[in-house]
Amino acid sequence: MEAPDSADMGGGGSGENPMIELEHAVGFSASCGEICYHPNGKKYICAAGASLVVCDFADPHDQVFFRGHDGPVTCLALSNSGRFVASGQHGENADAIVWDYESKRLLYRMSEHDHGIQCLAFSDDELLLCTVGVVDDNKILIWDLSNGFIVTMVSHNPTPCTCVTWGGMIKDIKRRDTANYQLCTSGNQRIVLWNLDPRTGEMVGERVITEGRGTMVRDFTGLAFSDDKETIYCATTSGDFALVNVKRRQLNTVVPACRLGILSLLCWPEGLVVGGGDGTVTTFDANMNDTCQVQLSGPVASLSFSPDKVEVIAGTSTGFVYRLRMDNLQSLLVCENHAAAVKRISFAPDASDRFATLSSDCTIRVWYDGLGSGSEVNPHPHSHPVLALTLALALALTYIHILHHAPTPTP
Repeated sequence: MEAPDSADMGGGGSGENPMIELEHAVGFSASCGEICYHPNGKKYICAAGASLVVCDFADPHDQVFFRGHDGPVTCLALSNSGRFVASGQHGENADAIVWDYESKRLLYRMSEHDHGIQCLAFSDDELLLCTVGVVDDNKILIWDLSNGFIVTMVSHNPTPCTCVTWGGMIKDIKRRDTANYQLCTSGNQRIVLWNLDPRTGEMVGERVITEGRGTMVRDFTGLAFSDDKETIYCATTSGDFALVNVKRRQLNTVVPACRLGILSLLCWPEGLVVGGGDGTVTTFDANMNDTCQVQLSGPVASLSFSPDKVEVIAGTSTGFVYRLRMDNLQSLLVCENHAAAVKRISFAPDASDRFATLSSDCTIRVWYDGLGSGSEVNPHPHSHPVLALTLALALALTYIHILHHAPTPTP
């Protein structure tokens, strides 16, 4: 862990390295996927390139930027109270960064991983952070958030390890909390439950029994503990979720949920919320019966509860962000964005408040005042990328001309 450095919050610079002030950002990194509803009920946090952006639901102009990475942010986590934010990246500087939300200050830069950070998670009491490296790194580290020091380090188990979540404290034989922490990792068709002693740094993993007569082999993509920490809900690439009994360390039940795999899931007292690769969000009751479903635009990469759990915010891998009411899953579009790198940008002639952007996702979007997409053109998204971009560039010339002569939309 390096000494805390000052985070650039989007202000200008002076001297040898002057900077242009970042006033507003339009975008949501679908490759990262994570989006977090802040417990204050007014803000949400997402990644946009190498920055984290704190956005206001009520005022799209109200943004704060956390800028400490030198490459695209690949994972994001928010502590239970909203006090801490953590982010990670891939590449040569595979750092994990912990931010203080209230002061908007970089607290710790954790530089022990190589090649990249796969995922990270805060403990329920916000005293510890777990960071999991990519396959080539092969490390799982636990960090003390009071000083930024390493508590312990172990190798991936399973290998590769693709997701991690905390499960409160280890329980004794009478199901009372002990002083040891419980966390769970998964990947490569395996689930491992860990027992962490924070005083000695000893961390012991025990594999969950997932095989049995008549069972199917599954790759696990997400984990969530029940509120009582007695059950783990495990998302899979086959579109169902598995229920693991924590006490017996055994997989009990598998429930079908969607097509094209489960990409995100949340647990709450009434049951479960599942985001599918087919673009569906489905709610399940305590008996694991599906109760409601809504279709969104693109695979649902992330789900996050509001503090009162009346609604969730959902982010899709195609760049759409929604708010969903939990009683009926009625959706409200918050914003829509490109899902890949922006390759071209052009302002309408004689109009500084209207411009078009061209992305390698083979879409053209027209923006008004930089806040909303007026329209979208999709030139053959499933064709060869070079051909699609060539067609898009040709189309852009005509489209900008149309944009210049179009009436300004009424707010």
